[in-house]
Amino acid sequence: MNKHDGIGSFELLEEVSEFDLMLLPTQDLVKIETEPVMCDAAATRRFSAPMSDSDLQEKILKAIPKKTKNNNKWALGVWVAWTLERNLCRETFADGVASIPSDPNCLSNELLNYWMAHFIQECRRMDSSPYPPNSLVQIASGIQRYLRTDCNRNDINLFQKDSVPFSFFRKCLDSRMKELINSGIGTDVKRADPILISDEETMWDSGVFNCDTATGLTNIVFFYNCKLFGFRALDEHKELDASQYRISVDTNGRKLLHYTGRLCKNVQGRLNNRNIDVKRITQKSDPTNPRCLVKIFENTYR
Repeated sequence: MNKHDGIGSFELLEEVSEFDLMLLPTQDLVKIETEPVMCDAAATRRFSAPMSDSDLQEKILKAIPKKTKNNNKWALGVWVAWTLERNLCRETFADGVASIPSDPNCLSNELLNYWMAHFIQECRRMDSSPYPPNSLVQIASGIQRYLRTDCNRNDINLFQKDSVPFSFFRKCLDSRMKELINSGIGTDVKRADPILISDEETMWDSGVFNCDTATGLTNIVFFYNCKLFGFRALDEHKELDASQYRISVDTNGRKLLHYTGRLCKNVQGRLNNRNIDVKRITQKSDPTNPRCLVKIFENTYR
């Protein structure tokens, strides 16, 4: 039968075959296979290509910040230096004890607890001066990260309050830290001197900040990225991209400079930091100020 009301100008058959459907130019046929079909590498993928175990491990290691890797390497280096010297002492081999391995991964949890306790009490700087309390915690943390990340020993938790396997280590660390603080070691914290408003004015008046030269503009951007947008680490300056800035206009016609941060020291984008958002800071323009930073940044990143 023929029907033409509201459904197009083609013949609708009571019995439709596959051949009839193929004659319709707008019809895409999907043939369901009864057998599993291997993915064609050249076909368009929705998901990424399959990854090997080595690729996954490499991605895990790449996610570790460079500074953390260096801290782990430093901590492990202190351990290695201590074992080399400690193994020369006869006290190490008392009661038939074997030499201390240079790789802490070779130790069981029981032996790791024992030797880490001795290590944290005995380790010193290269000039034989004591490490301050915070440095001792960083060294132990670096060794723990090495065991967890590089050696897949995720059960290692040196600092867990109720962890029985490493209670002896924590007691020795606690006593050493108290001893150091009582001796005045680690009580003086080094801080950079603050930049006063008068210092800022001097940099403008002397030409260090200068909107007419590339060097002067670079100094302005560097300084006010720190002052206004809270840049701390070198990577925040090094990895800075113009797309992180955006100019908008509010209801009063005033221009606004928006800065959106990315990964930094306190925002790692990892599972445990998923609730910590990147920095989002807005700076208002001031048309009456010849040094209006919104205008300067707008011209710089244009």
